[in-house]
Amino acid sequence: MSERVTRSRELIARGFTAASVTRVLQISRQAVYRVPTPRTAPQRRPLTDPVEQAIVEVAEANQTDGYRMVTAFVRRRLGRPVNRKRVLRERKLSQRRRPLQRRKRPGFFISLLGPTGGVAVLEGLLDAARLPVAR
Repeated sequence: MSERVTRSRELIARGFTAASVTRVLQISRQAVYRVPTPRTAPQRRPLTDPVEQAIVEVAEANQTDGYRMVTAFVRRRLGRPVNRKRVLRERKLSQRRRPLQRRKRPGFFISLLGPTGGVAVLEGLLDAARLPVAR
């Protein structure tokens, strides 16, 4: 909740009118009257439908296949028609449920290119390693 709304509620509790307080603080009267409710976490529905379970299992088994191929595998597995849009929706939802996997990068990079074409960098590395430089 914003600080202005909190202050306006305190002023209204002291006896000032809501209209005058909100006009001076430039906030809407609705913000003063509204009772704040805490937000609830979004609830994911469990996979109870056998079609959805089959979609998730086939998609995990064939991770490189697209939704059309997964649809074909699910249709073949269940022996009945399955809507491809449903498969696409389930794949999107299952990707949101997975934790984001990021590529780990090394902590440093050595640039071999520079104004001299990398020669100075290479000479510096060779001097640091005490190796003879062939010129």
